[in-house]
Amino acid sequence: KEEFSKDIPLNILNQNKVALSETFRLLDIYVIERVSKILVKAEKIVCYGIGASELVARDFIMKLARLHKVAYLVPDIDFGKVLMNQLGKNDVVFLISYSGEKREVVEIAQSAKELGKKIISLTRYGDTKLSRLADETLQVVAYENNFRSSALTSRFTQMYVVDIIFYTMLQQYDDKAFSLLKNTYYVAHEKE
Repeated sequence: KEEFSKDIPLNILNQNKVALSETFRLLDIYVIERVSKILVKAEKIVCYGIGASELVARDFIMKLARLHKVAYLVPDIDFGKVLMNQLGKNDVVFLISYSGEKREVVEIAQSAKELGKKIISLTRYGDTKLSRLADETLQVVAYENNFRSSALTSRFTQMYVVDIIFYTMLQQYDDKAFSLLKNTYYVAHEKE
């Protein structure tokens, strides 16, 4: 057991390195650019994920707020369906699910699809229910067992892709991006 415990940090590091490298190789810059342009153009963005994917969605909402984007983190499926009716033609539903098969996420995607809303998904590599419903799909690689003690590599690869999207969006704001980031930084740190 002691020997195993010593290996845990290195094993987790190696798993994440491999997953991030594989995700990097899988990235399609044209999809990244299209998704970023859609998000910059959107007036409202609705994000949803469950479990570790919700943590990624929460991180993305924070990044979008720094760009002064109106973004909602959907707390549950019913609220998500209600929000679908309030979205305009340029607005976006951003759904995160590593498996791409979570019932709740797929239901929100189906509701959005029925209402003709633009859907962006962030999910694992391969064919999933979520990717089939999405207009654009960002894919990640992760090394997770069917029985996961927690979402180890999937969370890191999803965060990596969200960071790429954020920085690609920043490029489209030109000089305005620095001003937006500076303002939100000062607001968050004014009492320090």
